[in-house]
Amino acid sequence: MPPTDTLVITSAYPRFPGDFAGRFVAEQARACGVLGGVRVLAPADAAVEPGYAPFDIPILRYASLFNRWSGPFYGAGGPDNLRRRSVRLSVPYAVSALLSAARRENRTAARLVAHWLVPAGFAAAMVKRRDQRLQVIVHGGDWRWLSASAYGRALALGVLWRADDVVAVAPWLAASLSAAVPARFRAAFKRKLRVLPMGLDTQAYVAAAPDPEVSGALPRPPLILGVGRLVPIKGFDRLIEALAGLVADGREARLRLIGDGPERGRLAALAARSGVALDLPGALDGDALAAEYAAATVVALPSRGGCGGGEGLPRVLLEAMAAGCAVAASDSGGVASVVRHDENGLLDEGKNATLRSNLARLLTDSALRRRLGERAQADARDYDWRVLGPKFVEPFTRRLPCSR
Repeated sequence: MPPTDTLVITSAYPRFPGDFAGRFVAEQARACGVLGGVRVLAPADAAVEPGYAPFDIPILRYASLFNRWSGPFYGAGGPDNLRRRSVRLSVPYAVSALLSAARRENRTAARLVAHWLVPAGFAAAMVKRRDQRLQVIVHGGDWRWLSASAYGRALALGVLWRADDVVAVAPWLAASLSAAVPARFRAAFKRKLRVLPMGLDTQAYVAAAPDPEVSGALPRPPLILGVGRLVPIKGFDRLIEALAGLVADGREARLRLIGDGPERGRLAALAARSGVALDLPGALDGDALAAEYAAATVVALPSRGGCGGGEGLPRVLLEAMAAGCAVAASDSGGVASVVRHDENGLLDEGKNATLRSNLARLLTDSALRRRLGERAQADARDYDWRVLGPKFVEPFTRRLPCSR
């Protein structure tokens, strides 16, 4: 009997309820279910909760012989983790284990989906059969890291050449990938390149509690919410510094950061020195996270880096919009492809003074908050998995020219 299922290969996947790592990978894998069975190949990790499998999709956990927990891309994420020498030394063993597991599991797979160019895209490209279709999803951090060196760019282009379908999660990322492809191959590459963000179940983020502004119970002091890994690229230190300026001007506000990561201690110390009231409850998911959005006065996304230098398209942005939140975001990565200043959110150009000004506007103008939140919630419907899911699987349902 010929293979019929989809093998999703990833370097990050939820390990326990509330885990931020690869939540969108699990949801995209669920979307592949319309094609038949789905399996996920992901690294083992000490934090894995036995038996935990989002959407009941089978998870195949691999680990290297010399490193029981082959997850150098968990925690702070690949680019930050790889700054540590001990992590860099573990990578060859982790990649070797991934290749071995991918070869074994690919024997019964009809199609391959790889999240991030490395290591999953590389492994998928190495094990891909001539009768298979390979979809590689590029998220931004992977390309940013690889494109910094000639070797990395060559490795990335080799993976992209083997792929039948290349998904970039933001327009800037698609443009950057295209520009790196040699001119004589660019037209052919663009035919298999698409821009598709990671989706979400918008209904899950519709306010889980009554709108505090409608009920007249606006939190006192007003609550600024940040959600994501506590790592430098998220820019939460920028947010604390911006809030410190507001507090110094006599404004009341408290900050709540949902998530965990290596910056936790530094952020707590910075907030204490700056006089900013900070809550750090850790990672939350599901109904608990939806309730956090519902209770927030403003959701802030102060990510670092301009277009092409920051994130792909932060999932948190779409969650906050789906919840009808007023958003203050920095123009990083693909954010400006979704947020239109003064229409469905407020944008800053990466300067703390502008971020502080945007926060001040939102904290003092309830009509502005309501207008931006309503428009954001309407716009978020375009990013629902019911809209995006069929677009991700569409290349597998039509005849495509085989890659070499």
